[in-house]
Amino acid sequence: MAFFIQHLDLARWFDPALIVMDNGVRPGKPAPDIYLQAAQNLGLAPGECVVVEDSHSGIAAAHAAGIGHIIALGPTSAHEVLRQRAGVQRVIENLGQLPTEIFFSKLNQL
Repeated sequence: MAFFIQHLDLARWFDPALIVMDNGVRPGKPAPDIYLQAAQNLGLAPGECVVVEDSHSGIAAAHAAGIGHIIALGPTSAHEVLRQRAGVQRVIENLGQLPTEIFFSKLNQL
């Protein structure tokens, strides 16, 4: 991770201390631990978080964590199967289709 933080200058956008990754200590997906830790690091309840996932085990982990908005990412041919996964609210084919309004919906409620 240090390589990516340095070479992609991720610290410009993210606090490296808050980045959650598979460090071999916590159980892997479909266990919800990584999403629960990320929500905690951000000071948010899992229900206030958005997850974009491209794997079935990741979707299951996000759902088990109680993530508030789960977006499945996959090819059009997989959309019907992805829509049927528990917790998935939306399916997209690429990140260009990410509905940015969901990130600002809380601001609109203030």
